[in-house]
Amino acid sequence: MFYYTLIGSMNFFGEIKLVNASINNIFKIDKKNAIIVFLFKKYNEIYQ
Repeated sequence: MFYYTLIGSMNFFGEIKLVNASINNIFKIDKKNAIIVFLFKKYNEIYQ
C-alpha cells in the first residue's frame, strides 16, 4: 500500500510544475510526502 502511495505522490510531484498556481495550496499539504518521494527516487537511482 505504501508503494502505491509513493507512486501517486511521485506523479503529483512530477506534474506540480504543469498545474495552475492555485493548486500549490494543495501541494503544500502533501509537501512532506513529496520530499520523501524525491529522496526515495534518488535512492533508487543510486542503488539500481
